[in-house]
This record gives sequence, structure tokens and C-alpha cells, in this order.
Amino acid sequence: MRRGLIAATVCLAAVAFIWDGRDSSRTDFPQHTKPVSEDVSTRSNASPDQDTEPSITLLPVSEEADALHSPETDGEEDLQIIESFFLAYQQALGENPTGENDEITAAFTGSNPKGVAVLPGNHSSISPDGELLDRWGNPYHFHSISARIMEVRSPGPDGTLWSDDDVILED
Repeated sequence: MRRGLIAATVCLAAVAFIWDGRDSSRTDFPQHTKPVSEDVSTRSNASPDQDTEPSITLLPVSEEADALHSPETDGEEDLQIIESFFLAYQQALGENPTGENDEITAAFTGSNPKGVAVLPGNHSSISPDGELLDRWGNPYHFHSISARIMEVRSPGPDGTLWSDDDVILED
């Protein structure tokens, strides 16, 4: 039931974001927008030869991140939340992010062609190396099945992939 509710919420939020008529080149994004490293007002005073970082638009699904690894959830519910990130990312960009854990995490936090984030870049589940960690502090394993299907596996409490305590979202 919770999984279906999360998926429905994510889909509706992503569709609303995409269909609201915003031009991705505009800089007047809603209040969910935050600059990566500086205030937008200081950017307008920057000289043309200065490098500036783009703004990141946090999609509404990023609010689901608050429940990630919370005491009220378990490992499977964490994977359902991560699945909601994939669904929102797909809605915004048309496909899943690709690469290793750190590359997928970077895409989730806004390092993608549209500058949209489904996960806040300062979330406690992101390691200093930029990897998305499970509730036991182990990096998730991402396996792309297709452009729209991603298998996500947590090594579980023992920290060893492919063992009996791995957590996988069963479809």
C-alpha cells in the first residue's frame, strides 16, 4: 500500500513539474530551487569569465528523503523510497541515471542535463565519496536492467553483497 502511494505521489509530482510549462533555461524557479554554492543574487555580479555553478531544482519527491533510513522505516521501505527517486528522475529526464553508485548519486543530486534533484546533495545517506549508503553504512549496488528498470540491492547488515541478508525490492 505504502509503495503504491509513494509511486503515485512521485508520478503526479513529476508530471506536474514537467507540464507546468517551465523553460529549463529560465532562472526564476520556484522556492524549491537552491544554488549549489552561492546565492543567485551574487551571480549576476560575476564577471563573464568567472565560472559559476548552475542552480539545482529540488523536485517535490526529495521530501521523501526525510524518511530514508529513519527509525520508522526498514531496509525494504528505504528501497521503495529510492525507487521513487528513480521514477521521478525518469519522469524529468526520460531515463534512469547510469554509471556507478557515485555517478547515480550525483545525477540524483542535480548533476544532470536539467539540473533537477530528487535527493538533497547534503543528505546524511551520502558518503564523503559521494555514494548513496544503506542504513548500515554500505554502498547500494545499482544494476541497470534497462533504460527504465534499475535493480537496487543493499548488502544488508553483514555488509556483504549476494548474501542471505541482502535487501532487494521485490516486484
